[in-house]
Amino acid sequence: MDAEISERTTEATYPALCEYGHADPTMQRVANESPLSKATTRDRFDGNPEVVA
Repeated sequence: MDAEISERTTEATYPALCEYGHADPTMQRVANESPLSKATTRDRFDGNPEVVA
């Protein structure tokens, strides 16, 4: 499940970056671009810098 969550979050990060830029890809916006909840995304990653990296 962890690999699936990572993959889906990574796939959702790109559209969030395109729409909101590097300065504002919040965890909620990334979650909105994926089938995952904000809580699932937040539990897998420590925060925005780790998701964007």
